[in-house]
Amino acid sequence: MANGTEDLAVQLAKLQEQVASIAASVEDVRTSVREVLSLDRTIAELSVMHRQQTTEIAQQWTRIDAMKGAIDGTDRKTDEWVNKARGAWFTAVILGGLAQIAVIAMIGWVFTHVNLAEDQLHLLQYRVQQLEQKVKP
Repeated sequence: MANGTEDLAVQLAKLQEQVASIAASVEDVRTSVREVLSLDRTIAELSVMHRQQTTEIAQQWTRIDAMKGAIDGTDRKTDEWVNKARGAWFTAVILGGLAQIAVIAMIGWVFTHVNLAEDQLHLLQYRVQQLEQKVKP
């Protein structure tokens, strides 16, 4: 019986070794499952963040497009004002030139007529002197 007990003890020892090995394998499997679950959670979080980021980017592009439209409208208004200012400037230059021409023409006309009147006055004074001399003998 001693031989039978020893065989039983050896078999129990082998069985304990196998159970310990299986327990270690089960623990390895648990650790691997935990890592896979952690990766799965991380992937799910990243997926949610990706969807949120995609939505935010789409909203930003919508804002950018709206701002571009507003900027384009402002640019058109600015171009209109610049063109109006250029037109006003050219008009002012033309009208100023015409005013200068008119003033110079008036000055020339007045100067000519003043000179003519002065010449006529001198002629008249000369005639008066001539007549006075004839009357005074």
